[in-house]
Amino acid sequence: MDIAPFNLIFALTGEARCDTTLRLRAGLPSLRSRRFVREFQCSLRECCERGEFRVVHYSLQRDHVHMLVEASSKELLGRGMKSV
Repeated sequence: MDIAPFNLIFALTGEARCDTTLRLRAGLPSLRSRRFVREFQCSLRECCERGEFRVVHYSLQRDHVHMLVEASSKELLGRGMKSV
């Protein structure tokens, strides 16, 4: 039986974990500006304060964001990603 890594982690731990990459459209300003970083951190803080969704790690690049995220269920993981 083949199990995808995401499903295997969920089956073993009961938590949904995901490595995501969010990319910008071409022509938009860099994500590394101080203003954007402050807004992004504020947005993450608000998402995580609900307690259903956690951002374990993130890395802001010029035109994309890498995030390691987790939640107690697949549904909450999806909801948290939409709120970011």
